[in-house]
Amino acid sequence: MADPAAAAAAAPDEAALATTYGPLLEQCNAAQSVAVRYLGKGKGKGLVATRAIAADETIVVERPLVACQYYWNKQYFGACGLCLKSLETTAAMALRLTNYERLPEGFEVPEAVARQDAPILAHKVGCRSPGCTDEVYCSEACRDAAWALYHE
Repeated sequence: MADPAAAAAAAPDEAALATTYGPLLEQCNAAQSVAVRYLGKGKGKGLVATRAIAADETIVVERPLVACQYYWNKQYFGACGLCLKSLETTAAMALRLTNYERLPEGFEVPEAVARQDAPILAHKVGCRSPGCTDEVYCSEACRDAAWALYHE
């Protein structure tokens, strides 16, 4: 039988976990929804809900440390130069990649995908730099953020 005192000594203190991971959860706007807890020997630490969370609710928002689209991939799939959001709808991409003039009978875009497609702009926003054709963006906000962060 395992020694309870030894098991307790091996488990991280809840206060220490909150001190260590609390600031990280604050940065990604998750501190009001989740906490880092020790889940047990063999499992380690994990995120657990601290309140009821709706099925479609966003609980963590974080910016990637590094994100880029491979050059060869840019030739086939247009994505925003900052957030990597697709610059075309799923249906438009299916038509382009299959060379069909219209989608086959019975082809349906799932509702969840159609909802994600809804905010995609019909136009692409070009770079602020004259003559630059390397990057396109999904919005003026992404273009301006990219300019301020790295593209200037």
